[in-house]
Amino acid sequence: MAKKKTKATSGLPKKAEASIVPNDATVELPELLPEEKALSNEEKAPATQEFNAVKEEKEAPLYELVRTSSGGYIKACKKLSWFSAQNTHLVVYTMFFLVLAVFGVYYGFFQQDKMLCIFSFAAAAFMLYIVICGPRLFASGMAFDEERAEGTLSCMFFKDKLEVILGEEKYSIPYTSVTRLSFVKHCIYIRVKNSKEFPSGIIMEKPTSKDAVKEISELIKNREAK
Repeated sequence: MAKKKTKATSGLPKKAEASIVPNDATVELPELLPEEKALSNEEKAPATQEFNAVKEEKEAPLYELVRTSSGGYIKACKKLSWFSAQNTHLVVYTMFFLVLAVFGVYYGFFQQDKMLCIFSFAAAAFMLYIVICGPRLFASGMAFDEERAEGTLSCMFFKDKLEVILGEEKYSIPYTSVTRLSFVKHCIYIRVKNSKEFPSGIIMEKPTSKDAVKEISELIKNREAK
């Protein structure tokens, strides 16, 4: 009679059972000690501090002027942009007026030619009309006022530049591009060289503080020295 062979397994270590971990098993990590938590927080702190330092280093404007759109600024901007020595049309029309007026005087009092005198004075009067009514006929105000734009127009004066904010659009203008600065009544007018965004210039409410007016003037007028 054949004997049954049996395997003795009681004395062998169960290696397979010790090394196999189910796929859906959750492995719990040991909880950090208080000292280790403090060290971890200190490692993250420099990044946060560096971010805050960058935010604090952002330059703040020296002065800021804010206004809304108004029809009064349209008229003021037209006058200030037209009556300027930089306006070549005004210079040409003024010269025509002076020349025609001289011709009228010459032919009227020295040559005794009434027809040429009348013609010269009529042409001179027409040139004078163009010069006086030029703001209404040819000039234009800021698009912000002409289009009755909603929101605000903001001008911020920094040490070496001017920032203009129109809604979500921001324009940075160096003071070296400013060709004219005028303070007339309650308005401040700034003309920018070859500006497509502000062809008629920038007009804002004049600051009530005399010190602010003086310092803004110095910022822009001393632009060549910076």
